[in-house]
Amino acid sequence: MGLDDSQKVAVELPVIESAFVNAPPGYGKTYVITERIKYLISSGNVKPPQKILALTFSNSAANEMRKRIQKELFNSEKYIDIMNFHTFAYHLLKIYGNYVGINRNFTIINESREYEFKKSYFKNIGLLNDPYDDYKLIQKYDEWYSKNFLANEPFELENIHFDDLKDKIDNEMITEEELNFNHMLHKSLKLLKNHSSIKNSFYNKYKFILADEFQDTNYIQYQLFKEISTNTNGERRTVFVVGDIKQAIMRFQGANPKNIIRVSSDFDCREICLEENHRVSSKKIELITARLRGFTDESSDQKFEFFIARTGKTVEKINNRIVNLLLEQKQKNQAFHDICILSSQEKTQNKLKRSLKLNDINYVSLTEYNFKNINKKYFKLFKCIESLINQKYNKNSVQKIVNTLIVKFYPENQGNLILSTIKNFSKRFDNIKYSSLEIWKRLQEFYNHLQIDIDWSKLLISAVRDKIFLSTIHSAKGLEFKYIIFLGVVNYRIPHSSVCVNLCGHGRNYKDNIISEDKDLFYVGVSRAMEDIFFFYSRQDEETNKPRKLSCVLNEITDLMVFIDLDIDEEYDVSTNLVRNLFCKKNNI
Repeated sequence: MGLDDSQKVAVELPVIESAFVNAPPGYGKTYVITERIKYLISSGNVKPPQKILALTFSNSAANEMRKRIQKELFNSEKYIDIMNFHTFAYHLLKIYGNYVGINRNFTIINESREYEFKKSYFKNIGLLNDPYDDYKLIQKYDEWYSKNFLANEPFELENIHFDDLKDKIDNEMITEEELNFNHMLHKSLKLLKNHSSIKNSFYNKYKFILADEFQDTNYIQYQLFKEISTNTNGERRTVFVVGDIKQAIMRFQGANPKNIIRVSSDFDCREICLEENHRVSSKKIELITARLRGFTDESSDQKFEFFIARTGKTVEKINNRIVNLLLEQKQKNQAFHDICILSSQEKTQNKLKRSLKLNDINYVSLTEYNFKNINKKYFKLFKCIESLINQKYNKNSVQKIVNTLIVKFYPENQGNLILSTIKNFSKRFDNIKYSSLEIWKRLQEFYNHLQIDIDWSKLLISAVRDKIFLSTIHSAKGLEFKYIIFLGVVNYRIPHSSVCVNLCGHGRNYKDNIISEDKDLFYVGVSRAMEDIFFFYSRQDEETNKPRKLSCVLNEITDLMVFIDLDIDEEYDVSTNLVRNLFCKKNNI
């Protein structure tokens, strides 16, 4: 694939200029960053020991970049370091952590253990009275913490105990020998801000700084980025940043899309917009994504099928139609792994999972493949590894320790994808790079890197064949499928119930800016498809059976749909009263 005109402008930008590259899904974001790196190296602008630093939001982007560059450039590791923000913070503290009171042999606290710490706190003060109280309280606490201490967006204190919990995490769970992901960022930033010689050493090491998915960075990550790129005299490196404000869907984790404005201002970035979609092979998909971005008001005779069930057991009708659609696709020799069933919330899919099982349709849930859920599933393995690290166990090898524990605890599952990956990953910590370390320190390195280096979703996508993928929109970000089956595009799901209560529950008028984040979430979901999307609407909520209306996030694209009524097997367009009555009253339909 050669560079298109807009990509060529970005890749061959004069090296003295900084840039923000606006890159919608499928427009070649990773390709452009990779080609920019190759351009900087091949043009002689990087001379070792100086290097390029490329910071990514995800491990998959870092791995893809690294593979492409290694394939085309000999000794590329002499010229470039590629990693995500947390990996950078980890390496920084492994070298200089003692400057901020951190033992350089620290262990990363896994998310499951942190969850249990928070749950225990709320239990001890008597706030866990009903099922799911722990989930609700921890979710609210995490939102409060993310907004205030990661996004730097002041957020109202909903619970008088949140400040106390934060203090207990900071002073009891976090120690000089154990850090969580957030504290790695905060400690790294403190290190660079307070120690000018270390800050300047990184400025001198990295001549060019690149970063992707900048809309998903939090404020602390931006401050880290800025500290690396600036010396104590105020001199700044040229930076090359890629992002897309329409894909800013990680705010709940503390992401702050305003970082795009900050970097553009602080580094005087030239804005370059990529203009060609290289992923999509379908004009329908190209049109619907362009409409959702406001690029065009063009229509088309090719419509998306939107199956609707209005009466009776509507969830059952929808699930049966999805099963039939999948079986039809299989008869056409369409591979199941090219299909993803998508919804904004995981619980929307629970009853569908039972229908798939009853019809012997194999599926994999992407949402389950993150380290938090993996840690829960294989709790005994990781608990034992933590114990051996704390004991400073010094026998055998990392590979032998891990293999022995897997055989001991999971003899029937040791060949599955997750455990096989963990076993293979353990091998690298017995090689020459770690040969000078004691066994327990190697085991610690293995455990830490297992949490920060592996992109489990990408691994799953590459390994699984002939199974349907199920996912939330957030878990599918960065992935692509030929076909998307979209569920739950209804009020109180997308937008979220809290937004709908504000819009509809108190008689307020529809305001586009209030649901902008939900519209972006819907856009990201739609843009996962390469060839076609099938939409499904059940009047009954999949979880509660409460009546639901079609969502206002559909406003801009309803004319691109043909609505198929499963009750009477008739087709309608949006102009008919039957369809219009299915939409939320606040919609401009």
